[in-house]
Amino acid sequence: ETIKQKTSLQWEEIFAKYEVPFALVNTAEEAMTHEQVVHNNMVYECVDPILGKMQQPGVPIKLSETPSAIKGPRVIVESKDLAYRSGVDQCFNKGDDSIDTEKLPLDGVKISDITNVIAGPVAGRLLADLGADVIKIEPPYGDISRPSSGPYFHALNANKRSVSIDGKTDSGKEVLRKIVTGSDILIANLRPGATSRIGLSEKILRDCNPNLIETHITAFGWDGPFSGRPGVDPLAQAWMGLQLAQGGENMRPSFLPPVAPTDYTAGAMGALGSVIALYVAEKYGYGQNVQTNLLNAGCFLTDGDFSQYDGKISRRLSDKRQKGLSDFHRLYETADGWIYVSSENLESANAFLDAVGISDRYNVSLEFTPDSPGRHSDLGNEIQKMMKLHGTDHWRTILDRKRIAHAPSISSYD
Repeated sequence: ETIKQKTSLQWEEIFAKYEVPFALVNTAEEAMTHEQVVHNNMVYECVDPILGKMQQPGVPIKLSETPSAIKGPRVIVESKDLAYRSGVDQCFNKGDDSIDTEKLPLDGVKISDITNVIAGPVAGRLLADLGADVIKIEPPYGDISRPSSGPYFHALNANKRSVSIDGKTDSGKEVLRKIVTGSDILIANLRPGATSRIGLSEKILRDCNPNLIETHITAFGWDGPFSGRPGVDPLAQAWMGLQLAQGGENMRPSFLPPVAPTDYTAGAMGALGSVIALYVAEKYGYGQNVQTNLLNAGCFLTDGDFSQYDGKISRRLSDKRQKGLSDFHRLYETADGWIYVSSENLESANAFLDAVGISDRYNVSLEFTPDSPGRHSDLGNEIQKMMKLHGTDHWRTILDRKRIAHAPSISSYD
């Protein structure tokens, strides 16, 4: 009730003054004008051969020595005779006994993992799964997510070794420096400058090990107007328009815990950037600084909304109960559970109506196209009545027979 007494812009000023972590709930289009997003070079302008002048996401992973860049807009190829080789024929035969299937891709790579909560640990976990020797370095009291989220912590830090070091003491800093500089990669998801404060400045690390790769996953960016702010996944979701999209069609915004899309995406991008930098180090003999952040991740999670061009069609959103995108692309409750059905073309849509036994009363005659309006109608309610008559296994058998795409919605414990 107190929050409702002021506008969001008034609260923005107050929260910024008192250093309260916050984010305005933006649309994806508003996110494109966010000063930190612009500072991160995440808005790329080009002239598309079909859509004309447009804006789209920039490069989300920044490498200090071998920076990436978008080559340009797509090129329309007129010739129908062009063929592209996928290189599949060059893949090794997985049944070949000469291949050492026990040796993982990053076998022998050493990684120092100074991370906490989700985004950073995800990067380390992915690299550990690829065979790297990952040492998770924690303060004496442990990763802050240890006591509060056991399942999360164990899932995201599996395959790692652990050591506790007090980086605030001189002896701790010395030990920390030895471990990190003896590694191939340092992964950190601390605030910008935090690693320098524990004796791991870029200069010190580079002097000790010129080939060392530093991968930093931050909330909003390594520098820029928002870089010093504390940030977590829900804030990035809000800034980037994800919470509005999750709320559904013409609905208030929604946060879906414990989903942390920008965290997991940024972690995956951190792992990818690390592997790219590792390749560069192997090829050219020098390390570099790799950076990504939650806002950059959010740019790629808005499913095409993070773009601007004339005639752009708004992204379809879920219905107000968040069941799905249309009557033929949504969750349905069965007699003993839930099932998701995807049948958005004329043939499968009518086959679905036949499967549930109402094709004598309803049919689909309009083609589904990308610019079709969302179809949340009474037809979905009629389908739902029929779906409740039988259990999930019954419907799976019928939908399989009709070749209708579907999946039961089950919990992680099933």
